[in-house]
Amino acid sequence: FENRAALCGGSLINSQWILSAAHCFSVVVYLGETEINNSPNSVSKTVSQIIVHENYNKQTQDNDVSLLKLTSPVTFNDYISPVCLAEQGSNFPGGTTVWVTGFGTLSSGELPAPKNCRNGDSGGPLVSKNNDTRWIQAGVVSFGDGCAKPNTPGVYARVSEYQTWISSRVSGTQPGFVSFVSGSSSISAAHFISMAVLPVLFSVFVLF
Repeated sequence: FENRAALCGGSLINSQWILSAAHCFSVVVYLGETEINNSPNSVSKTVSQIIVHENYNKQTQDNDVSLLKLTSPVTFNDYISPVCLAEQGSNFPGGTTVWVTGFGTLSSGELPAPKNCRNGDSGGPLVSKNNDTRWIQAGVVSFGDGCAKPNTPGVYARVSEYQTWISSRVSGTQPGFVSFVSGSSSISAAHFISMAVLPVLFSVFVLF
């Protein structure tokens, strides 16, 4: 189905699989979109399989991750490419600069201002640069308090905690898991709070 009133995001992790949130469901994926309804480089793909984490809890939003398999592989180009994933043990201490992507942030029309995730960003990627060279996905947008309210946290499923789960369910070429280490502190929860969130265009994938 297509329901433009309820947008969700996701990230391409190989040529045929999307990582998203468990509370998002889709049968059609649009890759390479940078504007709603008006992206010349957009490619649409139907979904053949949806895998929701078996321990997803709708009340607490624990394990809010899912995988979507496209009916056919997508061709990579300048606008569509897979993102690296944070491997088990990666460290994202408080103060790490991260970016969240989605049409909730884009529709706000306030890209330069620091923000939290917004409605429409669910399932989208939270990424950071590893030694300023490679984008690595640290989290999946899960939920927050309202629409980017100041001084309230956004909550993200921590990708590194799901390396085994993702790898055991994705067929074909395995996603690229990369170690991210920064500072000496660590975050132990399966969901974590980002300290600085700046919206930018980065591999936007809209799910319906």
